[in-house]
Amino acid sequence: MKHPVLVIVTAQLFGTSLWFSANSAADDLVRSWGITPGDIGTLTNGVQLGFIVGTLLFALTGLADRFAASRIFA
Repeated sequence: MKHPVLVIVTAQLFGTSLWFSANSAADDLVRSWGITPGDIGTLTNGVQLGFIVGTLLFALTGLADRFAASRIFA
């Protein structure tokens, strides 16, 4: 592999783009759930915190090394 840093940066970009998915649906959530725009911030923060806690859980417990990815994400 000639450019490992480029591959890592690209993977990180695509991996963290899920964090911003709540922003694309924010207007629809306000209309359909009847929540306030301030609640969207709480929801977005909750999603991001979930990603961080999940990542730390898998990293610190070694679960990602014990089980196949297909079992973890099924």
